[in-house]
Amino acid sequence: MKRNLLLVSASVLAFSATAAMADSNTVYLNQYDSSQDATITQTGDDNSVGAYNNNTGFDQGNGQSGGTGDNKLAITQTGNGNSVGKDKKGFQSGSTNSAAITQQGNNSDVELQQVGTNNGNVPFGSVWTNSQSTNVILQDTTSNRSKVDLGQNGNGNSFDIGQGGSRNRTTAFQSGNNGQLFVRQATTVTSDIIALESAGGGSNNTIDVSQTMTSNNWNYMALAQGRGSFNSINASQTGGNLGLDVNQKGNANRFTSVQTGSWNLAGLTTGAGLDTPIVQDGSANSYNNNQSGSRNLANGTQTGSFNSVTNNQSDTNNTLYGTQRGAGNRVDTSQSHNGNSLTYNQDGQSSFGGWNYIYSSQYGDTARATINQSGSFNVAYNYQGSDAAVLTANSTGFGNYLYNSQSGGATATVTQNGTWNSSTGTQSGGTGNTATIDQSNVGNQSTYVQTGSTNVLTVTQTNNANLSNVNQNGSGNIATITQH
Repeated sequence: MKRNLLLVSASVLAFSATAAMADSNTVYLNQYDSSQDATITQTGDDNSVGAYNNNTGFDQGNGQSGGTGDNKLAITQTGNGNSVGKDKKGFQSGSTNSAAITQQGNNSDVELQQVGTNNGNVPFGSVWTNSQSTNVILQDTTSNRSKVDLGQNGNGNSFDIGQGGSRNRTTAFQSGNNGQLFVRQATTVTSDIIALESAGGGSNNTIDVSQTMTSNNWNYMALAQGRGSFNSINASQTGGNLGLDVNQKGNANRFTSVQTGSWNLAGLTTGAGLDTPIVQDGSANSYNNNQSGSRNLANGTQTGSFNSVTNNQSDTNNTLYGTQRGAGNRVDTSQSHNGNSLTYNQDGQSSFGGWNYIYSSQYGDTARATINQSGSFNVAYNYQGSDAAVLTANSTGFGNYLYNSQSGGATATVTQNGTWNSSTGTQSGGTGNTATIDQSNVGNQSTYVQTGSTNVLTVTQTNNANLSNVNQNGSGNIATITQH
């Protein structure tokens, strides 16, 4: 085993009080074998470690995955237009390597590739720390229009990336099992993804991340963007037992999640630790969730107005939870195959009204939907096909509307507490459909159609000016209507 130590320092001298020449210095680094240390400090503008196009980049190498590794790279760059790797070929190989890269200034650039196992050396179940003892890339709050491009290939790898300012981009890829990835933009918080307070914040930032595993063990990522607008996060995970946590603060932010495989979780407990729900705080934000496989779960919270959730879950026993607080919010969700469930809450009472909207479709046996809406002028549409579906819907406020369509031995329980609310439903096919409608206060309406045999409909309306319209087609049906 060899222990080599390289220290490089480059700086710029100011020849007058008003002007200084940019350094444009370049470090070309090759270290091979194990236990290598490299510490590089560059001050000034347009400096580079690697300068890939002309100098073939930098390399700390000890075999693709079987080498001992334990190499350490520490780079500090202060100034504008500095780079590490410069469009790839920033390379570490072997196991238990670490890289700590810090950049201060605009238009910074980092490309780093690690191949091997246990790079970053983060303990199982650790939390987001941005500690120099782990793999870390930090572009501080002076960084604007900067980018990070990270790749890790192997098991047990981890990385921690922080970017401050605006118009920054992080692209990261992990391939292997037990990987952990932490990315935060436009926030100074380094230890808690929930408490996103930011020094100035930042807008138009982008995070593009993906994890692919070779066997169904676990991978985890935590992603955050603090106090800015028009930020976007795109997360892709393939495998099983995946975990994902996202927090965005600001307006007009976008988050898209794609998980492929089974037992995956977005915003819930995972093998790598405890998650918070997917959180978006602001207005006009969107969350798009796509999960294919069985027994996946997603949990999201949006606070503000005119936010949207789009959910698509395919295969069996998938679950979507969520809460929206504010006005003009929207949920569109589709779940296919058997045993899927939805629980969503829309709270419009804490803002200037409601005007929230839910559209839920579930096609498969034993589907479950629970919809809770408060405020005024909320709308919910529920479609459940196949057998033994269950709907539980509750609304509180003024002028709310629920439409329910079910087929095949379904059960619906609808409670509306307020004035001028309306419930319309259709249950067709099969036998033994059951609907229970309870409306309290003035001017409510219930319209229900049941087709088939041995169906049961119970309508209770309390107070004045209420209307109940019942149609049952088939044999052995029972209708009970109470108005008082």
